[in-house]
Amino acid sequence: MSHVFTYLVIILVVGVVALMGYKAVLWLIETQCKQQRIGFEQSLLGFIDEYSDYGFSEEETLKAPCDVREACFVDSKYYEEGAAVPGGITDKVIKSHVLDKTDNIFIITEFTEPMGFSDKIALKQEDQPYKCFKPRVGEFKFLFKGLGRKTQIESVD
Repeated sequence: MSHVFTYLVIILVVGVVALMGYKAVLWLIETQCKQQRIGFEQSLLGFIDEYSDYGFSEEETLKAPCDVREACFVDSKYYEEGAAVPGGITDKVIKSHVLDKTDNIFIITEFTEPMGFSDKIALKQEDQPYKCFKPRVGEFKFLFKGLGRKTQIESVD
């Protein structure tokens, strides 16, 4: 009978240790994903600000954060006073943030998440009002073109 009690205690201890280890691994993965998103956002906003000089053109590669399927941008002209709200936006989260004039950079994971705002974002005429870019092999390759006060964002194939 004492062996049964000993085995039950061992099984209980191993189970608790395994559960705690599993939760710790999940926490580490989640923390790493958050750090990747913050780094992605800071780099992206830095490039948009840095490359806005007229005639400047630079290709940059950004590592896609762990669970990001797409990065989407809304042309900043739709945030100017009196500008018409663009049609053609089907994503409800993007549309609500455009209507509220709060964000124009979004990432799409399992859900659409606002990532920030830059008044310097411009898109090619055929990409307006918004454009989503998919990572290739875990990386986004963007071409930033300076238009003076704005930075045009394109995908590099």
